[in-house]
Amino acid sequence: MAELKTNGFLLALASASKNVPVVLDRLELSQYFPNRICPDMFIQERPNPEIYLKASASIGSAPADCIGISYAASGIEAINAAGALSVGIGDRRILKEAALVVPSTRELTLANLRAQLS
Repeated sequence: MAELKTNGFLLALASASKNVPVVLDRLELSQYFPNRICPDMFIQERPNPEIYLKASASIGSAPADCIGISYAASGIEAINAAGALSVGIGDRRILKEAALVVPSTRELTLANLRAQLS
């Protein structure tokens, strides 16, 4: 997260979890996600793209200029429907609709994303 922030990337967190503030605080990641789209801010659930459209709007970016990351097939479907670039974390067989799939968050470095998405 620090690497992305240092390089001028804007971050938004789109989550269906009501525990987002607590989880971010415990992981000491709150400072990276000032823009958060939580369950009380959207009506439609994934695979509807509403949550990702609101996340991109929260940082003032068009969805086509965003990368969405999800561990769920419904999340990848919603990211694709929003028009953002989808990155899946987990099993390629499950996340087959993602533009890029990495096995874990360890591979989500800026250098790795640039290399694999160029």
